[in-house]
Amino acid sequence: MDIGIRSGDVKSKAESFRGTGKDKYSDMRTYLNGVIFNELPELWQGSGSEAYVRRYQELKPSFDAIERLIDDIANGLIANANFYEEADREAARANSSNA
Repeated sequence: MDIGIRSGDVKSKAESFRGTGKDKYSDMRTYLNGVIFNELPELWQGSGSEAYVRRYQELKPSFDAIERLIDDIANGLIANANFYEEADREAARANSSNA
C-alpha cells in the first residue's frame, strides 16, 4: 500500500475550498434573498408569491446544512493532513530509535 500526502498542499486546498465555498454560498444567499424578498414582491403580489417566500424560508435548514458542510469538508481535510503528519513523525521516531 502506498501512502503519501503533501499536507501543506492539502491544508492550503482546504482553506481555499472553505474561502471559495463560503464566498459562493454568500453570493447565492444574497442573490436569492434579493429575488425572493425584493424583486418578486415588486413584480407579483398575492398568495402565489407568498408561497414562494414561505417555501424559501422552509429551506433555511438546508442552506444552513450546506454552509456547515463546507466547513466540515475543510476541517476534515486539515484533520487528515495533521493525522498523516503525526503518523510520519511517529514513523521517524520509531525508525530512529531502532538504529
